[in-house]
Order: sequence, then C-alpha cells, then structure tokens
Amino acid sequence: MKRILLTNILLCAVLFLQAQTVIKNPEYGMSNAGNLEIIQIELNSNETVISFYISPQAGSFGIAAKSFIKVVGQPDSLFMTKQTAPLPEANGFIPIPPEGMSYNLYFPPIDLKVNRIDFGEPMSNGWYIYDIEIGKQPHISPAPKELLGNWFSTENNLWEYGFYDSIAVYDSKAWDYKSVKKEKDLYRISLQKGDNEQVLFIKTDKDKICWVGKSADNLKKYNAEFPGIGKMKFPDSTNLNENLFETGKVIYSGYINGFTNRIGLNSGIIRFTNPLTNNMESHAIKIDSKGTFTVEFQLDFPMEATISIPGGANRMFVEPGKTIFQYLNPSGSLYSQLVMGESAAVIYGMSSTTNIVTPQMEFLEAITEMSVKEYMNYVSLVKEKELEKLEQLRNENNLIDKIYQIRKLDINFRAEVNVLQFSTNKRMAVMYANQKLNKNEQLEYIPLKMEQADLKFIRGASATNPIAMQSSQYFNLLNRMKYTDLLSEYSSMYKLMIDLSTILEDKDIELSTEEKEMLEYIKIYMKQDYDMDVSRTFSQMYIDCYRKFQSKYSKEIQEISARFNDENFRLNAENIFGISEGLPFDLVRVQKYFRSTKNASLDLLTNEFNQAKREIKTDFLKEKVMADYYKRKTELELVATTDGVIYKNEADKFFDSLIKKYRGKVVYVDFWATWCGPCKDGIKRIKPLKEELADKDVVFVYITNPTSVENDYKKMIPDIKGEHYKVNADEWNLLTSKFNIYGIPHYALVDKSGKIINDRLKHMENGPLKELLMEEIEK
Repeated sequence: MKRILLTNILLCAVLFLQAQTVIKNPEYGMSNAGNLEIIQIELNSNETVISFYISPQAGSFGIAAKSFIKVVGQPDSLFMTKQTAPLPEANGFIPIPPEGMSYNLYFPPIDLKVNRIDFGEPMSNGWYIYDIEIGKQPHISPAPKELLGNWFSTENNLWEYGFYDSIAVYDSKAWDYKSVKKEKDLYRISLQKGDNEQVLFIKTDKDKICWVGKSADNLKKYNAEFPGIGKMKFPDSTNLNENLFETGKVIYSGYINGFTNRIGLNSGIIRFTNPLTNNMESHAIKIDSKGTFTVEFQLDFPMEATISIPGGANRMFVEPGKTIFQYLNPSGSLYSQLVMGESAAVIYGMSSTTNIVTPQMEFLEAITEMSVKEYMNYVSLVKEKELEKLEQLRNENNLIDKIYQIRKLDINFRAEVNVLQFSTNKRMAVMYANQKLNKNEQLEYIPLKMEQADLKFIRGASATNPIAMQSSQYFNLLNRMKYTDLLSEYSSMYKLMIDLSTILEDKDIELSTEEKEMLEYIKIYMKQDYDMDVSRTFSQMYIDCYRKFQSKYSKEIQEISARFNDENFRLNAENIFGISEGLPFDLVRVQKYFRSTKNASLDLLTNEFNQAKREIKTDFLKEKVMADYYKRKTELELVATTDGVIYKNEADKFFDSLIKKYRGKVVYVDFWATWCGPCKDGIKRIKPLKEELADKDVVFVYITNPTSVENDYKKMIPDIKGEHYKVNADEWNLLTSKFNIYGIPHYALVDKSGKIINDRLKHMENGPLKELLMEEIEK
C-alpha cells in the first residue's frame, strides 16, 4: 500500500513538473516596444504569466485593459485576466522609478506544445511584440543553423555577411538561397538574385567563427561577435571636395529581422529636405513578405535623411550614386542596426557623433535670464564644448575625415543659427520656465535689442565655400537669415502690416473701421522700442482682427514677405559674414526659382527660368536649374497632349484612383485624423463655406489613416459633409510620399482635369478660400 501511495505521489510530481514550463529571456521577433523587455514566461495548466521589465527611459506607461496574447496561426485572442503593477496616477499612467520596473500580466493557459505567440494592446499606438518563442523552433532555413546570424571581418571588424532563415546578405544585396551542399567540413552555398548567381564556400566553427570565400582555396576569417563601432576600420574616406555635386541615384536596401505581415504595415518612408527647393521630399519604401526592401531615388548632393520603417526610425546619410544596405533588428539588445555599402563609414560616424549636440532643453534652461552679451558668450562656450567632444570622439572612435569635417561644420553653423534665433530661444526659454513656476512667479518675456557688433564675433566656418552644403545646419542658417529681423524688437509681421496698408490704399481697397484702428495702433505705438504694456494692449484689443486680416490678405502678405525676406537676408549676410554676393545668395535665388515655379504654367516656368539663369553665378547651381527646367518643360508639354494626369509611380496611381470619379469638379482634399484638434477645428470652420458652394462644381474629400479609432470615425463622419476615405497604413505611406505630409491637417487642391495645382495648401479663412475655389470652378 505504501509503495502504491509513493508511486502516485511521484507520478503527480512528474505531471506537475510537466505541466509547468518557465522560459527565461525568450527570443522574439518584431517589436515596437523599445523600452519593454520580456524577462520570463511561465506556462502552466491554469494560466500564462508574462513578466516584463520596463526601463526608466520610458518615463511612464499604461497597461491596456484588453491586453492580449495570440497563438501564431490561430484567430482567437486570449485577454489579460489580471496584472501586478502599481496603480496608475490620476492621468492613467504609472510612473517608472530610476531603476526601472518589473511587472506581470496574466492570461488564460495555452497548449504547452505551442511554439510562438504574439502579445499586443488593442489601441492606437499600443505595444506589440511578435513571434515570442515559447517552444523549440524547428530549423527551417536552407542555411546551416550554426551559420545563421551576422558575421564581421576579423581584419577590419566590418559587417560583411548575414545569413538568415530565408535570405542571405552579401555585397550590399539580399540574396535567395538556390542550393546548399556540404562536402566534408565545407559548405557550398549558391545564392541567387534575379539573373545573378553567386557561390560562396563556407567552413563553420563551434566558437562563433567561420571562414568564407568565393573559392574553396581562399577563405577569410569572420567572427559572430559584434566588435562595436569604435573598432571598425574603414578604408580612407573621400574628401568633402571630391564628387560633391554630382547628381546620382541612391539605392537604399535592407532587411528587417523578424518581419511579419501580421503587423499590418508593409511599407515605410524616407524623407529629406531638398535644400534647393527648400521642401521636404518623401519616398515610399515597399517591404516584401521576407522583410527585404529596396528604394531608389535621385539626389543632387549628399545629405542626412530620416527613415521611418517597421523596425524603428533612424537618420541616414545618403550620397548620390552610392548604395546602402541596412540590417534592422527591432528586438536586438546588442545592436539594433548594421550597415554595409559605400556610405557605411559615414553613416556609422554620423551615428557615433549624435551626442555631441547640446540638448535643446539644456540650452534653453541656461539662457532664461541672460542679457544679450551673456547669451552670446554662452553660445560661444557651447560651441567650444561641442568641438572638444568632437575631437575626443575623433580619437576614441577613429572617425573618418569626412565625418569630422561635416560635424565641425554643423557645430559652427549651429552656433550662428542660435545667434539669429536669440529672440525665439529667449521666448521659448521663458515659456518652458513658466511651466514649472506658480502663477504669481511667472516670468515676462521682454525682447532685448541686439547690436550689430553682437553678430560678428561668433562667425565660424566659411559660408561661401561649397563644402558648407554638406552640413544640414548650413541650410538652417540660410533660412534663419531670411526670416529673422534682428533690428526689430517686435515681430517683423507688424512692419509688413504697415507696408500692406499702403498697398491696399493704393488699390483703393476699403478697410473696416476695426482694421483701420489696428493699423493705426501699429504705426503709432509698435515702431518704437518694445513696450510690454503696448504689446499686451494690442493682443487684448486686436488679436482676432489681426489674425483675420492676415488670412484675408494672405496673397499680398506673401508678396511683401518675399521682398522683406530678401532684404533680411542681405542685411544679415553683410552683418554676420561681411558678404553681399556668392554661394549663399545664389542658393536663395535657386530656392526662389523653385518656389515661384511650383505648379506653374509653361510660360511662367520659362520666364522664371530665364531670370534665374541671368542672376545665378555659381555654375553647378545654374546647371541644376537648367536640368529642372528642361525636365519640367517636357512634362508640361506631355500633359498638354494627354488627359492632364501623368502616372510616375504607385502613389500617383493610388491617389488618382480615389479622385478619378470627381473629374469635372474641383477637389479640396483634407488629410486629417479623429484625434487631431486642429483638424477638427478646420473641419468645423469650413462647414458654412460648403453650404455656400453646395450647388457648385466642387467636392470636399477627407482622407484619414488607421490612427483614427474606428468607433470615433464612424460617429464623426455623418456630421462632416463630403467624400470620406479611411486608408490603411501602407496606402497612407503612399500618400505621405506623394504630398510630403509630415503633419496634419494637410490640405491640397486638385483642378477639374485631375491635376494637383497645390499639394500644400495653407490654412485660409473661408473668404479667401472661397475666392480660390471659385477661381478654379469658373475656369
């Protein structure tokens, strides 16, 4: 009897042990939860317990009530039953202590034979973690298991090979496996990309070492251990002066480790500001089911671009005519990305030097109560500290010369930008300081007058040397020089109001009594030194009139502003750099050409081109304008012989598929979202105008994306008269690339033929907007 009892006890113990499985630090695929880690999963017959650790960098977090897990391949979600975490504060979020925080989420039990699960939160911008491994994964790759991963040269520590389940990366390309054969201890792996085939001979070792070569007799040694950026030895870099302005095609390719279509997003966006047009350019990135992608685009000269793609957002230095391949590892703790290709040295260098910049909030906190002279000395001190950091990094990380030169330019030009942004920075500093102060302690922003002598001592890099164009801060400086009126303590807009009143009088345009009083107040009181009481009185009496006046005469203000900005630029260039001609002036002329000819007719394009050709003295800039003119001239002539619409890419086709049914009508397009306050304000404002134009040939089209919660969307659209489209994330990326959307609301205008006549329509009051729409309707 005792023997039977003992046997039963042992049997129960065995069954209990079999029914409980603990997985420490499980592997997983894609994740958008950068500060969240899964540290343990416990599986038993009663529940599934996932233990998380969240780093203090997240600041605070919330736990969605309907957090769920889902067995990969099965449709049903298993929702959270309970959780162990501190109670949220009044705002619904849990603050994270300096050491981080661990907490558990509990879910219903799952079959112990399951291999992978997904975790998610059913909410906008919720956390998702895919392909969490809880069972032994079968080896499904044609490549041998011991070869899978990334391999670094033992000679220079550069990343040269990547072998993954379905693809291999070599020579900045993603290859398919064609065949894998083994003879003794040597693998013969045949790779294929289109019509190209490459054979690699590989010998592996248990100690994370392998030997790879194109022939069995010439193998080089590689290590699976990531050496760190500082140990990478790049070949000599091209000097900044070489091949600086050769227009060429950029080929940006990559692979996202662990990519899955279940994320519902198969695309990304690469963006950069084209300094010639002074406009943002966007290019959609299409990702295939394996997680690989390639995008090609023309570039005039090297610059930094921003990439937003499943797997993370990052900055990338792109160069005309060069190829980049990027490995993205969303769940990687050792390295989140690797780069190979002709620009790899520059990209790694850019990444390693991002921390030399003084954080904006740190800069602002220091200047709150500084005088002009103290501020200028502080800008100079910040500049010297950043240069010291750069020198230190140059020695520690073996920076190539090109990176050192670019970052040195950045530091010098950033200092000059801060000089020009004196008033703006001071205003922001006071605003942020007041957020931490009680009502009776609030600081008042009082503009301080800057003297001409204050502008010169900070001068750094040459503004007339073409290598300055390698620095994004250089173009930021040129813009500041255009839009900053250093001699006026008030906003330069008040000067424009006075000039505008003169123009309106010449045109015999009758102003309202309130408008006349407002302009008279500006003339009398706001041309003198800054007075706090005067400024406060103006805001109290005329702020609404002022805003409506700006919108009502927006066309005239744009014309005056252009002249005013040209004068600003001339004065600032003379005062800061002591120049009145040269590269900066030619760049501004080029930007003016592109601004004036956007959506222009052939006649206007030709007139502006002829003027720009006469004025621009810098040869390579003149060549850029000529190339643009002849390209656009050909396109306009082609449009004249077609139905008015030319499809250049998938984005063009998709947008036209939405609006094609409205041919013969003017189309006002509003890109919006249910959570966007300014979007909803704009929709409300325009409602009376839509009633006025109800019998006219105009249609109002509203386009939103998946961030608009479905229930809110369904409740709101019945009250928004117009045509409605809710596109998916990939379709939104296409539209983003076509219209260069980087914030909403975003408006566009399409004519009766389907041609986009304004892809970035500015906010307008109903009166001016009605005039614009009627002008197009009556054509």
